[in-house]
Amino acid sequence: EGKAIGGGTPVFNHEQLEYMELAGKTYYQLDRPLNSNNRIVAKFTRDLSNTIGLFGQANYNTNTGDSFGIYIGPSSYNNGRIHCEYGTYSGNDKMVSTLKTELVLDANKEQWKFTDFSGASVVSVTFTAKEFTNAYNCYVGATLWNSDWKMGLRGRLYYMNIYEGADLLYSLVPVKTSTGIVTLF
Repeated sequence: EGKAIGGGTPVFNHEQLEYMELAGKTYYQLDRPLNSNNRIVAKFTRDLSNTIGLFGQANYNTNTGDSFGIYIGPSSYNNGRIHCEYGTYSGNDKMVSTLKTELVLDANKEQWKFTDFSGASVVSVTFTAKEFTNAYNCYVGATLWNSDWKMGLRGRLYYMNIYEGADLLYSLVPVKTSTGIVTLF
């Protein structure tokens, strides 16, 4: 009915939106870090003129920061390089190049698959399996580096689902509140 609800009972009278525009300054911190058993499914667009972060957290001070996240380079940087990290900042990261602007990411533990909005495959990457946890809570709409530097998404976020194993932890969708604020619910 176009309303965001929780627990089977309407708890807020929010209008669900198809997407939200992010200009690199809006991001959300979740109440937990990611680990090696997480899966992220997200639909988003990107601005090819900027470097952006979609989700994640990492500790680059140690260079082995048990990171789980993604940042996406502009078109001028190695043909729109997408830097995917699973487990460490260095040594277990993958870089792919694409100028596609409409992407769906399914980052299922060490198996990551990018498709376009029609479902056509863009690229798949397989990381070395690694057990890890992270000290920092996950960010959505940005990648957190070293607990102090956030690189925000420039584009549209349609949804993001976060799983741990088979359990859905978050199903985040953009909404407009009754006071006109656009946010994730």
